[in-house]
This record gives sequence, structure tokens and C-alpha cells, in this order.
Amino acid sequence: MRFIKRDFLLVAATIMIVLGVAALPKMTLMHGIGIGIALFFGIKAFVIYREKSMRKQVGEGYCVECGEKIQSGKCPNCNKSKNQK
Repeated sequence: MRFIKRDFLLVAATIMIVLGVAALPKMTLMHGIGIGIALFFGIKAFVIYREKSMRKQVGEGYCVECGEKIQSGKCPNCNKSKNQK
């Protein structure tokens, strides 16, 4: 897992959650730290999964003119219309 800039916000939010859980009457700091670590890595895993699935869906990108998905560097819809002319 690589550490990116927006992870600082995730770390800060996780620390706040750890402190909030530790302040509960029947919870200890160790419980809070365990929940915080699980939450951090759970969110990181979800974000990585979503990024991979989005890259898979988008592929090489979309054509600016017609919005068709680009395959092997060319738009199948626009190339078909150019070849018919």
C-alpha cells in the first residue's frame, strides 16, 4: 500500500475515533487502537479495490466526440464513420 496525501486526513479521523472509543466507559485504549487500525486498513483496502475497478471500467478512456469507450487506441464508433465516407 502506498501512502498518499489524503491519507493524512484518514489518519487524523482514525485518531479521533480511537480517542472517542477510548473515552467510552467500558472500553480501554487498546480496544480503541484495535478498532482504529482495523478501520484504517479496511478503508484503505476498499479505496484500492475501487481504484482498480474504476481503472478496469475506464480502460484507455472515452472518446471526446461521441463518448464511446476507446479500444486499442482508437474509437470504434468514430473510425467506423470516417471509414464509410
